[in-house]
This record gives sequence, C-alpha cells and structure tokens, in this order.
Amino acid sequence: MVGGKRKDNKGRILQSGEYQRKNGTYEWRYKDVDHKQKAVYAETLKELREKKKGILRDLMDGIRTAEASETLSELVKKNNKLQNYQNESTIDHYAKLEKYFDRFPLHERSISSIKESDCREFIIQMNEVFSNSTTKHIADMCSRAMKAAVNDDLIRKNPFDFNWHGLLKYEPKKKKFLTDDEFHNLIDFLASSNVYRYYVPHITFLRETGLRISEFAALRLSDIDFDNRTVDVNYQLYLNPNTRVMSLKYPKTKSSIGKVPLTKTAVKALESIIDKTRGETCEVPNEFGEMVSGLFVLGKNENRPIPAPQWYEIFSRINRAYNKANPDKPLNFTPHTLRHTCASRMIRDGVNLKAVQKVLRHASSNITLSIYADQTEDETAAELRRVYG
Repeated sequence: MVGGKRKDNKGRILQSGEYQRKNGTYEWRYKDVDHKQKAVYAETLKELREKKKGILRDLMDGIRTAEASETLSELVKKNNKLQNYQNESTIDHYAKLEKYFDRFPLHERSISSIKESDCREFIIQMNEVFSNSTTKHIADMCSRAMKAAVNDDLIRKNPFDFNWHGLLKYEPKKKKFLTDDEFHNLIDFLASSNVYRYYVPHITFLRETGLRISEFAALRLSDIDFDNRTVDVNYQLYLNPNTRVMSLKYPKTKSSIGKVPLTKTAVKALESIIDKTRGETCEVPNEFGEMVSGLFVLGKNENRPIPAPQWYEIFSRINRAYNKANPDKPLNFTPHTLRHTCASRMIRDGVNLKAVQKVLRHASSNITLSIYADQTEDETAAELRRVYG
C-alpha cells in the first residue's frame, strides 16, 4: 500500500472491495440484496471489473444474481412441477421432454451464465437429433422456466426470448388427412385381408366421428344413444407406461367432454363393433380407484379395451401391410390422422365451423380452423370452380 491506496503487483490502484490474491488472481467482495457477504473472482483485473459492473447493475435493480446458481435442468424441472399438471399423460409428456433435454450440455449450466448465443447453439444441436415439433416443445419448456426466473428477479433477461423458429431445419409439410380415394382404397384393402378386416368398423367409426383414440378406447355402452344418434365423451383410457395398468381419466380440458353426433355410417360401424364383440363389456378403474363398468371389449381375442399405444401399433402394422401391397401409393397414417380426416371433410363439405368445433370439442373455432382447414390442391381448385365457375 502506497499513500494509503492499495495496488496490485502491476502498480494499479485497487478500488474498494477489490483484492489481489496470493496466486495473482483477483477478488471483489460485496454484499447482496439481503446484505450477505459475497465474493466474485477473476483471472485479470479487467475481467473482475466487468463482472463487478454487471453485479452492481443487478444490485441496483434488485436482481438476485447470487441465487441464480441452479442449473437450467433444475429450473425446468422445478417449473414443470409448479405447473401442477393433473393429467397423467401431460405429466408423462413433460417427463419425456426433460429426459431428452438432459442429453445436452446446456442442462448443466447455471441459469445466470446462459446467454442468447448459448440458446441458439442448443436449439440447433437439438434439431439435429429431434424433429421440429419436439425441438419446439423443449425450447418452449426452457423459455417458460427462464421467464419464471426473470419474474422472480433471478436473472435480468430470458435468453430464449428471441425468434428461434428460423433456426429450425426445413421439414416438408406432411399431409394430415386421408383423401376420400385414399380412405376407400384403405377400406377395400382391409376388407380383403383375413388379418385386418376386423378393424374396418373401428377405422370407419374414427373417421366419421373424429374421436381421439384414447376417447374411443374409453367408450361404454351407456355412452351410446342409438335413438338420438349421439355418443357421450366423458373419459380417456390411460395406460401407465411404468406399471402397464389401465385406468380412466377425465380429459385434459372441459371442452373435450360432450356429445358427438353420429352419422348413419358411424351408427352402422358401431353396430358392427358391438356385433363383433358379441356385446361383451369389461370394467376399468377410474383415477380414484373406483371400478367403471360397461367398457367395450375392442380387442380381437381379449376381454379388455385396447389402450392408445396398442392402437398405434395396430395402425403401424396396417400401414406396413398396405404399403407392401401398394408400393406406388403408400400411406402413412395414425389414429389421429382419422380425426384430421373427419375435420377436413366437414370443412370441405361446408359444415358450419361452429358445428365442426362442437364435434371436435375444441375450446374455440379459431383452433379448429388453424389446425384442420387443410385441402388438397385438387380440392381447392374444385371449390373455386364451384363458386366462381
């Protein structure tokens, strides 16, 4: 110390709270917003003062940087838990996303150290492994968690708050529905197959009603009103991926519960399903452990309903068999494709959009229009000719 002023080994004057350590590195001691003693370290005096500048700025604005030491993975999992999701399929969905996310180095970084450039690199890395859809879900999950950290004054800015959609790789838009010709060709193939003709009425019913596969799997005889040609949708059939135990759950949203009108074709398909199972029913526990009876026995040789994952496997086998027989016109469809097909047909055929919304049980008609108003180029041209000549 010379003249009462402390200096480092290069003769530079050290400011209040700054110290040079024995190993030549630098330290700055300060008190956080809770008046607790803290310290920050750096290799050089310039680096120390850059850190100091940021900390002082945070202290002035009440940002609790010192508490932002948790990792991004810890923050994401905590934020997901605080959402208090009730639906088990939603809980499973986010648990799966968390596992995917934990494959990447960014998950171990402290949230205070993450910059926008880190997030850009992370999204590009994810998109090399996952589809655009999965990448979006994970990025959105991280962004929500970081926004919560901003609201809690742990960090100043959400590093995911930028237009990252432009970083995603190009993916050709997949057709969401089956055309009339494709559907009829599929039904003809199934009807001629000794293995798959059993599923003709099931697939027909899904296309006619637009039910989600988990809703279809949860149908009970008491839900069917043949006189008024309606079906009540009250439950979804859930299969626990760990225990493999089935149970009935209420749908994720209130709008998903309701009556769905049945076309004559849907009624005929339903009658065929009941006939195939000889009217047999079974029982499954609800989410409170109470047994619910009257469920359809939808399997070929099993006295139980078929959960959604098994339906997807059945559809996968049908896809492979159909494409093997029709290599020039392959199809790629799932149970949900039939929901899209039902919606697109109704919109194409001029069914009132509000009525389509009611059938699909969406919260608003905007959701219906944005997701399902798909048309082929031929259908678009035909509609224009019909209106304008």
